[in-house]
Amino acid sequence: MLHFAEYGVILLLFIIGLELAPEKLWNMRSHIGLIGGSQLLLSTLAIGGLLLLFPFSYSQSLVLGLTLALSSTAFAIQLMNEEHVLASPLGRKGFGILLMQDLAVIPILVLVGVVALSGSAENESPPWYYGVVAILLVLGVSRFGLNKVLRIVAGTNNREVMTAASLLIVISVAVLMEAVGLSMGLGAFLAGILLANSNFRHQFESDIEPFKGILLGLFFIAVGMTLNLPLLVTNPLLMIIGALALVTVKTLVIVGILRWRKVSFKESFQLGLMLSQGGEFAFVVLSSATELQLFTTQLADQITLIVGLSMALTSPLVVMQRKIWRCRSETVPDQDAYWDDHEPEVIIAGFGRFGQIVGRMLQARHVPFTAMDKDSVHVEFVEQFGNRLFYGDLTRLDLLQSAGVKKARILVLAVDDVEESLQIVDLAKDRTPTFG
Repeated sequence: MLHFAEYGVILLLFIIGLELAPEKLWNMRSHIGLIGGSQLLLSTLAIGGLLLLFPFSYSQSLVLGLTLALSSTAFAIQLMNEEHVLASPLGRKGFGILLMQDLAVIPILVLVGVVALSGSAENESPPWYYGVVAILLVLGVSRFGLNKVLRIVAGTNNREVMTAASLLIVISVAVLMEAVGLSMGLGAFLAGILLANSNFRHQFESDIEPFKGILLGLFFIAVGMTLNLPLLVTNPLLMIIGALALVTVKTLVIVGILRWRKVSFKESFQLGLMLSQGGEFAFVVLSSATELQLFTTQLADQITLIVGLSMALTSPLVVMQRKIWRCRSETVPDQDAYWDDHEPEVIIAGFGRFGQIVGRMLQARHVPFTAMDKDSVHVEFVEQFGNRLFYGDLTRLDLLQSAGVKKARILVLAVDDVEESLQIVDLAKDRTPTFG
């Protein structure tokens, strides 16, 4: 069940990738390399150093330090989203840390095999250049063929076919990356980045969101099912202290790094708590290390329980911190600092003949607009204007929200169907008081 539920994390990373165009990811390079790398290094040294105070060897302390330095991508991103910081500058730093941790997954697995003095881990994994070839293949297909295929699929005007195509793209890239020895989550994230500038981006997001929610919920349930709860009954003090120590050490490390980067103490502490838990990757590393006889089964069960308890503690601690400091009442960062640019204040619903006339008038006045249409034929035409296009069913609330209906000042209805136009008006009025 846990293996199947991991697809929830994969879909989550794909949706995050959709929010990050390649140029935006390049702008985050300092967050990924400097902040993310510092967090991984310092957390490993701190946790590994503490473990040396107990009967652990240097190799065990190193592996456990690296393993426990990783945070749970699913938990952390969900918390950042609930606290409305995911798209803010603080969220960028947090996501850079998580992305750096995802990139470190494969080297850590290789290190486990090396430390255990077993060449099987390296021999069984494909050669490194397989991964390079796979990434180049994905880049080539997405650059030269993917949009053409998507337009053909969109031409069917069948929502189920488009949903199936969305899932096929995500899972295919994820499975390909796993086959060449890379992370499935990394593959899904790469697929999302490659589609971030696609005109079908928001349709993908709307189609995959329900699957992501169900599988992510199943993932959290499966994580709880893997815990050896009798250990908590037999030795509760040790397990609770271990979980609290893990949360404390990681929080202090992140706070120190962010304070060094001139982030306020409140924001640093807030992000530190959100990333303070152990990650689901610990289950994979501990299982591999146990098979290679680096850890005993009892020790692996204890560490797994500590990681699970740290996940359970994270959300209550964040809620407590918010209530004490009232972080949500603080001034929200400017929209310029968010991942997405300013939303155009004009939305044209339907880009047929009448919608195109309005678009030309706005273009002549240098007024940016967002076009919405469910006919794929109009996609290339909108691209000539250099404006944003949202492909999909205009009567879907999630698509209207993605188009920025809450921030729009003018909504131009250029849809032939009268009932569909009235339905769009009702949805816009419900979500945007200014249209009332």
